[in-house]
Amino acid sequence: MSDSIDHQLNRIEGQVRGIRKMLEEKRDCMDVLQQVIAVRASLATIGIRLVNDDLRECCETNRTQLLDKKLSQLFKLT
Repeated sequence: MSDSIDHQLNRIEGQVRGIRKMLEEKRDCMDVLQQVIAVRASLATIGIRLVNDDLRECCETNRTQLLDKKLSQLFKLT
């Protein structure tokens, strides 16, 4: 795992702890929702980055069969 993804995951963990604290403190729903949206966006960014890196590696190493398999798996997820 790259350092930047590790850093981003650590940040997300902190955001999730913050959401829990906000709920315990009965903070305004919209404030909590804003944090939930931020966490989802961060997770989506990590997901896209992982797929991008994986597919790029397949292309750079000319592993066409593996690339086809991964693309097929990816489209099943969407």
